[in-house]
Amino acid sequence: MTELKIHPHVLAMMICDQVIIDARTGKQSIIGSFSVINAQRFPLRYPCMMVYVALTEGRGQTPLQLRLVDLNEEEKPVVDRALSINFQDPRQVAELHSVFYNLVFPNPGEYRFQLFSQGEPLMERRLMVRKVEPRRPGQGGGPMPGPGQMFPPPSEPPAGS
Repeated sequence: MTELKIHPHVLAMMICDQVIIDARTGKQSIIGSFSVINAQRFPLRYPCMMVYVALTEGRGQTPLQLRLVDLNEEEKPVVDRALSINFQDPRQVAELHSVFYNLVFPNPGEYRFQLFSQGEPLMERRLMVRKVEPRRPGQGGGPMPGPGQMFPPPSEPPAGS
């Protein structure tokens, strides 16, 4: 008889700058969530990002896999990390976060963080990495093109600062 695999249910998966855990309460705060990175040059080395995940309906020690891949999965994964989470009770909401330093994005385009449990996909989260032109002197200090973060940051302050 085949053993039935029960996979946890993903409540949230966020890409962010930082996750802070309150020492007194244990509550986790997601700081600087984003889904777009604007860059001037490629390959892009992104200094630090985190992925926060909240899951429920898991049972016992549960292996997870978190991957960051290009849209068509034509290149080797930017990240392929084994994780594990322990559920004391299926009704529990278990949280985890993973830190990634110096990720290299070879090209602009659409990337996806993929979360798996025992080989089964649980969730994907899109991350757009866009090439933008640097501002030239005299262009003014208007808003950056589109949502997201600019990396590296512009070297000169906006006009009027």
